[in-house]
Amino acid sequence: MLGGDLMVAQRQADGITWRAADYFSTGFQRPTLDTMQNVTLLSAAVVGNVTYVELQRPLDPCGDEQDRPVLYDTMQTVVFAHGRTASLSYHGPENRGSLQLRLNPAPSRAAAQAATPSGGALKVYDLRMPNFTVPTDETSYQCVNLELPYALSKQHIYKWVPLITSPLLHHYVIYACNRPPASVGVSYECLYNAKPMGCMRFWMGWAPGIGETFAPEEAALPFGGAGGLRYVTLEMHYSNYEGISGQVDSSGVRLSYSSVLKKYDMAVLELGSEAIAIPPGSSWSTKAVPCPSECTSRWLTQPTTVVGSFYHMHALGRSMITRHVRAGVELPPLGRRDYFDFNFQSQVEVPFNARTLLPGDTLVTQCNYSGAGRSSTTMYGPSSLDEMCYNFMYYYPAVKGFEKCTEVYMNVVTCSSVETYWSTPGDTAGVRKAFKDGNLMYVPGDVQYKPYTRQCYADTLAPGQSLPSPRQPPSQSSPSPTPGRSSPSPSPARTPSPTGRKGQPGGGASTKHTPPPNKRSEAPSPDGGSPRRRPKSRQLLLQLQQQAE
Repeated sequence: MLGGDLMVAQRQADGITWRAADYFSTGFQRPTLDTMQNVTLLSAAVVGNVTYVELQRPLDPCGDEQDRPVLYDTMQTVVFAHGRTASLSYHGPENRGSLQLRLNPAPSRAAAQAATPSGGALKVYDLRMPNFTVPTDETSYQCVNLELPYALSKQHIYKWVPLITSPLLHHYVIYACNRPPASVGVSYECLYNAKPMGCMRFWMGWAPGIGETFAPEEAALPFGGAGGLRYVTLEMHYSNYEGISGQVDSSGVRLSYSSVLKKYDMAVLELGSEAIAIPPGSSWSTKAVPCPSECTSRWLTQPTTVVGSFYHMHALGRSMITRHVRAGVELPPLGRRDYFDFNFQSQVEVPFNARTLLPGDTLVTQCNYSGAGRSSTTMYGPSSLDEMCYNFMYYYPAVKGFEKCTEVYMNVVTCSSVETYWSTPGDTAGVRKAFKDGNLMYVPGDVQYKPYTRQCYADTLAPGQSLPSPRQPPSQSSPSPTPGRSSPSPSPARTPSPTGRKGQPGGGASTKHTPPPNKRSEAPSPDGGSPRRRPKSRQLLLQLQQQAE
């Protein structure tokens, strides 16, 4: 499990006692025991064909680099696997799964998600690909322009859930349209044939690892009403490396929406770089690309809340981060992917202590890659064999026009709406005007700032919250529990570690009641693999950059 912080529970040969241990993994390999063992087994039971295990560990590793913090009120990805033996050697597609959980939720979170808006239940609407037969090509893109449910007044989307019908679907992206497209409901190839020019703004998406997504308590994506969003483009990326024929796909998304509005509209800001050239066989990073303070000052007039990010690279991507700088001092990052996997992507929620963006702040995004296995330079592009570096960041309140702040050529970033960028005239006068108007900005050199140092429990406890008291595990001599029965739980015994490392707590089965199984979510997230034709103005940027120097 790439970058895994693992807790492992094993039933011993006697079939009665259990043992727990703390492992970690930095690659697709057999996990390694942590140097610091801080996992405690609270209870375990096998009932019929279901295994229940209850484990305890600190919220914050506080210096243990082999563990990851359990963030306060932040969705995190949990991957699980199981087997019939004590060996950890199996690696394959079976006996495993994943889901996104808020392991340390705010007290009001569950009630906010369960509540329906006053005035009635949520309405439901599906956006789907109309029964498309997937080609036998290794990589294919298919698009369809769709109309959202007609509404005279503005609507807010409270929740969206992926509807996945084909194993060949690698990811999908839904783009918002600024004007009605020429055709609706008829799919078309869109790897080489571009989407409508007015349908380029990222709205939502899915990739393996993402389940149902709830809007934040105070804001939601809007559509409908006078001048509101009415049309979207659904873009599917299929990967069919085995050339399977006859696969019909009707995947999409189910929207739950209401005319009862939340306090704010939510929007998406595109960060990252398109200046990518990864040498074969070498590690390489993009420039630490700033969305400069001049850009946030131009668009923002009040404190803005950042909700989450969808980080997107392709197969060579290894890690990605968006740093947050204010007045020369780095604040907690808006999110990061220390171990990026192209085949397992998800939306990353921003930790609660890093969610406020102010006018004049700088956002610095950087992608890291490995060119191992390639024989030529890998450039930016839409194919799975090309590369990308994007962070699609959800924020509120929405600011009309604050949509794209990405590096489109070395040391040149956009600061505009997506439509403004794509419609920039291709002559010298048009590009010069874009710089003058602030839609393009020259950002030479690296951003200078005092680096951020994470403090223990900085993002795992709510303000004013004290550390929870740990529960005590039962004695090692206890038999396997019977569901529904309980008994005292004395302090844990410690067993010698077989590796000679620090002893690990647990080892005995608990007589506490059998824990209920976690409520699972389905799996969803975006991926920005769309074909992107350059505006004609792009070819003039190098010339203008040289003149500026």
